[in-house]
Amino acid sequence: MSNLSDVMTLPLQIPETIPNDWSWRNLVELCNPKQWKTISNSDLTETGYRVFGANGFIGYYHKFNHEDETISVTCRGATCGTVNLIPPRTYITGNSMCLDNLSREVSKFYLFYATQFRTFSDVISGSAQPQITGEGLKKVSLPIPPLLEQKKIASILTSVDEVIENTQIQIDKLQDLKKATMNELLTKGIGHTEFKDSELGQIPKSWEIVSCEDVCKKIMVGIVITPSKYYTDVGVPVFRSANVTEEGINFRNLKYISEESNELLKKSKLTVGDVLTVRTGYPGTSAVVQANGEGCNCVDVVISRPNKEVIHTNFLCYWINSNYGKGEVLKKQGGLAQQHFNVGDLRELKLVLPCLDEQRRVLNILESQSMRLEVVEQKLHQTQSLKKSLMQDLLTGKVRVTVN
Repeated sequence: MSNLSDVMTLPLQIPETIPNDWSWRNLVELCNPKQWKTISNSDLTETGYRVFGANGFIGYYHKFNHEDETISVTCRGATCGTVNLIPPRTYITGNSMCLDNLSREVSKFYLFYATQFRTFSDVISGSAQPQITGEGLKKVSLPIPPLLEQKKIASILTSVDEVIENTQIQIDKLQDLKKATMNELLTKGIGHTEFKDSELGQIPKSWEIVSCEDVCKKIMVGIVITPSKYYTDVGVPVFRSANVTEEGINFRNLKYISEESNELLKKSKLTVGDVLTVRTGYPGTSAVVQANGEGCNCVDVVISRPNKEVIHTNFLCYWINSNYGKGEVLKKQGGLAQQHFNVGDLRELKLVLPCLDEQRRVLNILESQSMRLEVVEQKLHQTQSLKKSLMQDLLTGKVRVTVN
């Protein structure tokens, strides 16, 4: 589900010209946008028909208000403007505008893709409570081809969506397999037959339990002295907690500081192999600094510099991200409403320590799975790009389809 910043920044996709046999039609000429009664949480039931609100499935109700699959446009809140195709025999609440009573001139699936492509970013009003009104939808016009062409276009895009959906299912399975394998290898190792009890549960007899401080040359926090006063439009990238994910460090929505400031704040300058750990929000989430992060800086994350003579950087990162590592992190939170993970917490964090050779063998297995996952994720990105290109061509008439 999208968030408001996603929807508001989407460009309007309105072609300047369309084919001669296409027509511009107002949305309210093609359907009857309607908000149905919103159900309170107390009226939801444990079983029955599925209920969909602004952010998707929210529970069950004893009756449905839509017999067939229906297009809905979220019309309130943070996901305002998101277009969804809701399954049949469901109840859609008043937080979404239902595109009911479709004209025979328009294919439901073509209308779904056409509205999704156009976006509703220009008819969202309000700031404290963003909304889309029926009056706003009267301003929305769409390019409409002949009905048979609509169906052909929708069929092509639906086929691509099916590939995207199946690829995502494959990714989810590979991620589950990787997580299960990681948790198994990080507690049982490879080929061990003798185990011992430890404060972290049963582990191979030859393994040790150590603290993070025992295996790191340095553990410290990133920039702490009012980092915002150093920010510039360009310069040295600064990683924040939002840039640290289990999949690695991303370079989206970066902050920057000047080269001079980076030297002034050189204590937290990063080197390849450093492990960054999130302090707030999703505390414990960790990623390894790669070559593209050499010399960058960071703020509000914990930096660990592993001693590579005793622990492999990626092994430490996998441990902190594992169920066992995250469990140790959560113990430090003490039920606080605002979860926060400090330098001291990381120094005291307990972990298992096999010999370096076994660490490498564990990493070879996990990184082989990561490579498989990366291949499938790349396929997903390529298919999503293909869909974007097809929508740009087919929904504007730039490329015509052959109708039998």
